[in-house]
Amino acid sequence: MDRPPVVPDAHDEPAARARFIEPAVELAERTRAVVGELPLGILVVNEAEAATVRMIFERFAKIGSATELVRRLRAEGVRGKQGKLVDKGYVYKLLNNRTYLGLAVHKGTAHPGEHAAIIDQALWDKVHAILAENTRTRSANTRAQ
Repeated sequence: MDRPPVVPDAHDEPAARARFIEPAVELAERTRAVVGELPLGILVVNEAEAATVRMIFERFAKIGSATELVRRLRAEGVRGKQGKLVDKGYVYKLLNNRTYLGLAVHKGTAHPGEHAAIIDQALWDKVHAILAENTRTRSANTRAQ
């Protein structure tokens, strides 16, 4: 005879959280584990994906425009990890992902990661100097090209 699944009462939810979720979070914090979807090319470095990340950083540093970069990447058929053509949101998320510097970020705090960096600090700084410019100035430069 099959028993129906046991559904905890609403008042048991904090107890369930304490038993199951909090130890997992503590373990992740202790080991600095990356939880969730892994960023492109990270942890065990997939060289093909890491090369794509480097290429996007280097081309953005050269072009200085996410709009123009995305236009070129889409024309070349460059796709993200999920198989979709890249868009500006994808590029901005990639360019702001500190995991590519070899850092593990947890609750907004960056810690030295247990994985190798796939871009260097100089390239990161160059890209972020461009991103820090006024967006109107950058867009005017893109239209002038």
